[in-house]
Amino acid sequence: MVVIDETTLASVAVFIILVMIQVGKQGGPKIVLWRLRGVRWFMRVEKQPDGTAIRKAYPWKIIKTHSLPSYKVGGKDWFVGGPKETLRIFGGPQWVYNYNDSRPLPLEHLDYAKTGGPIDPAVIHSAFENKSIEAFNGLNKKPDKFRWGMFGVAIMLIVILGIISVWYSYYFGLNANCALHSRACPP
Repeated sequence: MVVIDETTLASVAVFIILVMIQVGKQGGPKIVLWRLRGVRWFMRVEKQPDGTAIRKAYPWKIIKTHSLPSYKVGGKDWFVGGPKETLRIFGGPQWVYNYNDSRPLPLEHLDYAKTGGPIDPAVIHSAFENKSIEAFNGLNKKPDKFRWGMFGVAIMLIVILGIISVWYSYYFGLNANCALHSRACPP
């Protein structure tokens, strides 16, 4: 039977809380897993008529690369923004849309008198089959599969130390501090 003392339990609890805080700061578990696996993603924000906003992350693979790159969400086609409409959040692009306009909002004020009014996303369903924008923006480039870096090395080190601690506790009945011959080893 594995015996876990109070300090080990408290350390595990603090570690789990710190990991949860860090994952929350990085955008949530879905975005953190996508970033660790090297999956490209984007964030979409839709402003509703009542003033609320719906924000959700999507994988990059749903973007259809035509002469005007777009993606389909909720049966409607939405255009991908350019540099004037793109924000960066949690390491990925974010586009903000009005509920009745398939174009992302520019970071400056949108003047409908100059742009010709809103374009309903339900009307925009088929896109053009032109590969020039795809080649220009590099939308179909394959990301690197192995992106662990120092974060992955730290995770591996923590897992290895945890396995050693459990092994030492199980076979010798002592905690890992005794393996290091520290003063924290109980007499």
